[in-house]
Amino acid sequence: MSAIFDDRWPNSIPLPSTLPRSRGGDTNSLVVWETTFQPARKVASTTSHHIAPPQTRQLLGRDDAIRQISEQLNQPGYLTIVGPGGAGKTSLAVMVAHQSCKAGEAIAFADLSTVSDPRFVVPAIASALGVSLGFDDPIAGVIDLLRSNRLLLIIDNCEHVIAMAATVVERISSEAPAARIIAT
Repeated sequence: MSAIFDDRWPNSIPLPSTLPRSRGGDTNSLVVWETTFQPARKVASTTSHHIAPPQTRQLLGRDDAIRQISEQLNQPGYLTIVGPGGAGKTSLAVMVAHQSCKAGEAIAFADLSTVSDPRFVVPAIASALGVSLGFDDPIAGVIDLLRSNRLLLIIDNCEHVIAMAATVVERISSEAPAARIIAT
């Protein structure tokens, strides 16, 4: 599995696979994170509507990961966060996005968890951005929006459609190098 991520997502930041076991005074257990998710909501921008990420309350024990991801996000290109299910990839991506959002920059959230067919990756991302798909080049509208707007895009739950998600992210990154993307 690691080789697949290394090949398709070279800018990955892996998360440890340890999950919290208790909230008591047990010093052998670590509460890794604590989140509260609220339903996604639409937020308006000057040119389009984007699906906003879920809200997180607080992340505990993830200061190093937040710092590392924030530093990487300021570099050109996209960023991926990899780890086992339940490790808190989405929470980290959302927290970092909120903390790293620049003035006038919106955050859009494309959730691929319900996408079972790779052919629907582009429509899911376009829908999250409020972009209509073109017939000749469906991803072109997404690229145009990311070129012309200050927007941080989170693409969540890529693992089951990783080949197509990676292809789309690589194309966006090559044609809109200033686009800021976090993929989980």
